[in-house]
Amino acid sequence: MVKVGIEKINLYIPEYYIDIKKLAEKRLVDPNKYLVGIGQEKMSIIPSSQDIISMASNAAINMIDDEDRKLIDQVIFATESGIDFSKSAATVVHDILKINSFASSFEIKQACYSTTAAIKIAVNYIKQNPGRKVLVLSSDISKYGANTPGEVTQGAGAIAMLISENCEILEINSKFIFATKNAYDFWRPNDCKYPIVDGKLSIKLYIELFNLCFESFIDKYQNFDEISSMIFHLPFSKMRDKALQSLDDKYIDFKTKHLSEITSKILCKNIGNTYTGSLYLSLLSLLYYGNINEHEKIALFSYGSGAVGELFTMNLSADYKEKIRKLEIDKRLNSRKEVSIEDYESKYFDNMLKLKDNSRVKLSKIIDSIRYYEIDEP
Repeated sequence: MVKVGIEKINLYIPEYYIDIKKLAEKRLVDPNKYLVGIGQEKMSIIPSSQDIISMASNAAINMIDDEDRKLIDQVIFATESGIDFSKSAATVVHDILKINSFASSFEIKQACYSTTAAIKIAVNYIKQNPGRKVLVLSSDISKYGANTPGEVTQGAGAIAMLISENCEILEINSKFIFATKNAYDFWRPNDCKYPIVDGKLSIKLYIELFNLCFESFIDKYQNFDEISSMIFHLPFSKMRDKALQSLDDKYIDFKTKHLSEITSKILCKNIGNTYTGSLYLSLLSLLYYGNINEHEKIALFSYGSGAVGELFTMNLSADYKEKIRKLEIDKRLNSRKEVSIEDYESKYFDNMLKLKDNSRVKLSKIIDSIRYYEIDEP
């Protein structure tokens, strides 16, 4: 049986952020409401020279090599911050990264769930086409506007994953549970600049689908005791705690064990909501900061408003730590620069935040609605 998993993974962390405590003070809110109640500390924001295409390209450009470019058969771009109703962002990244011309490229959408959907498409493709690879990209900019209820959960970033038989980071298992419920908890019609959010309903649906998937997984597979770590899609870091605490008391040992593990929340606390990349930001946070051993099994709960949930598992590969450490995530976080609340309020939402950009791929200009990108050599 063909094993398929994550061969390589990388992330793009924007170079700028705002301090959540200072945002709370500006909004005349007790900082602990944001820092403790929501669980956020910093919010990544992007300069006007970045968009979802440049961020995805920056996540992937140093990750793949020439051999990968020859073997990649699909470029799948997951986003809910699409910039065109017709043309796929994947085709632009395909060109920027110089992927072989025989690879298909397309964009998919189902709120924050779509990266998981992309991975499942990739797994099935590799199983049917051994020896080939699929590049999965997630890139998003979560914006709700200044002084809005969702403001503190904004963020931006991108994750790139190379899916193949070379499961050097994680092997993706075939055991999973889906759940779907048609609902309007978070949506953005074509004529809306920002999403429409029913926050209370969204949390309720998230918890409902998590419990449904969790119980159904146990009923079907009866082996949840072998899970060493449980990670979640995190629109804000406190969401993980809410989900675990909602489980029936008969799972008290499971709840206690996984509530005590906090390393999976570190990146979300310091970056914010990356929508389609959020679950995999949580995964990277666990792999980078956590103390887990090779071959241990991780459970992942993926959620997308509207609403879709999936619970599935991955097995850690040998020597994954060495590969993850090379990402130097701490160095990237610590090198970021703070933007004042005043500049954030007056410039960010109109894409007028013009700042120095050291990224390899940058949006250089837009002419007649065509986007042009500048690519710096390493």
